[in-house]
Amino acid sequence: MRLKQEQKIRYRWCEVWHDPAQNGNFVTGWVYGKYITPH
Repeated sequence: MRLKQEQKIRYRWCEVWHDPAQNGNFVTGWVYGKYITPH
């Protein structure tokens, strides 16, 4: 069951938030699910 759920996430686009300057100025972008690892 868990494996099936992870498989589904792998082929989805996910919105990510990033703060490159560490100053609270966040930028958003989209990344293909297979390139990220959930924490």
